[in-house]
Amino acid sequence: MKNKVVLITGGNDGIGKATAIGLATMGANVVIGCRHRDRGLQAVEEIKKAGNNMNVDLLIMDLSTQKSVRNAVADYKNPLPAIACTH
Repeated sequence: MKNKVVLITGGNDGIGKATAIGLATMGANVVIGCRHRDRGLQAVEEIKKAGNNMNVDLLIMDLSTQKSVRNAVADYKNPLPAIACTH
């Protein structure tokens, strides 16, 4: 999975988080998509530590609204130094 980028929605908890850890362990660049910034940032740190991989980023998005999804895509295409979306 090295040099592969994976986006996991709901990656801050449950099956999504477990999947993110597994992929991070295999060397993937992991981006977790979630609605809540604070929960997401906490999960990113936990995934980095558990997966021994610093290539884990957060993309704030709410899949229940098209506007949020579009904004997240735009933010991902034009990231800041660390993907830290404000939508």
